[in-house]
This record gives sequence, structure tokens and C-alpha cells, in this order.
Amino acid sequence: MRALEAHGLVRLAGERRWGGLTERRLVATATSYVVSPAALGEVASDPARTADRLSARYLVALAARVVREVGALARRSDEQDKRLATLAVRSVHVAGTKGKGSTCAMLASMLQACGYKVGLYTSPHLNDIRERIVVNGLLVGGSTGVVRAGSSAVRAAQTGFLRYYAALVVLGMVVIAFYFLVAA
Repeated sequence: MRALEAHGLVRLAGERRWGGLTERRLVATATSYVVSPAALGEVASDPARTADRLSARYLVALAARVVREVGALARRSDEQDKRLATLAVRSVHVAGTKGKGSTCAMLASMLQACGYKVGLYTSPHLNDIRERIVVNGLLVGGSTGVVRAGSSAVRAAQTGFLRYYAALVVLGMVVIAFYFLVAA
């Protein structure tokens, strides 16, 4: 506990004397912590050893890899005294069985009316793949290099439903980020 306290992960909340003993009450300094996969040793999950990519074990292993790789990037940027470039996107995920499309369309129009830039990705599309990706109420134009490159990636990934769907989601996020960062 003293090591956790020395690293600032817990703090002293109070002390009580009980006879010859001192009871120290400690509380966590955060609501949650990220534990490095390296600290888990052999029991740490590895995405390469997990065949089922829909399992919780695979997702935990993948998240652990992300933590490890982002940690390495942060350490290297600190060593070089450079800022680590990051991109945070405020997002809303709507799930359910009915009304997702109309809920998203209504929410997007309200946010746009309030002055926010709004990127909307919906699934499925009816006629054209570009129907899935809307930026500020407009379909993304087919002439951009991002859409052409993304469409090629989608065609190449059409070996199975999950790969196709995942490629479309990534395409949507890349195109929306492109419009927010480059075309803004």
C-alpha cells in the first residue's frame, strides 16, 4: 500500500489509533486504472493466441496491446521531448432494434443547428455506399481520394461479412476525420 501511495495511486483518507496500532484508511485517486499487460506476465492475453475475434478474451487482449503500444509511443515522445499527436472525437453510439436511423438523423440535425460539425455513419445503405457517410447533412462526394481508396479497401475485404462491415466502419471514420481535419 505504501508503494501505491508513493506513486499517487491511493491517498490517505484518515488515521485512527487502536491501542498500539494506527489504522490508515486509504482511498483510490481515480475511478479506474489501466494495468500494463507486462505486469500480468504469462497470464496476460495475447490477441495472436486467441482465434475467436468476437470473444471477450480477444477484445481484452487487443485493448492490452493498444495500451502497451500507446504507452511505448508516449515514452518515445517524452524521450524526444515532443508532443504525442492525438485525435479525440466526441461521439454518440446509438444501438437498439428500431428507430436508430431516425434517432441519429434527428440528433445530427439538432447538433448541426447548434453549430457543431456533425459526421454521421449509419448502416446499412440502400443504393449507394456513400449513403452511410454524411458530413454536416451532405453525402460525401465520390471524387475524394479518401473515398476512392476506402472503396478499394472495402472491395478487397469482401471475403466475409465481418471484414466487410469492419472495413466500412473504418472507412466511415476515416472519411469523417478527413472532412473535419482537412476539408474544414
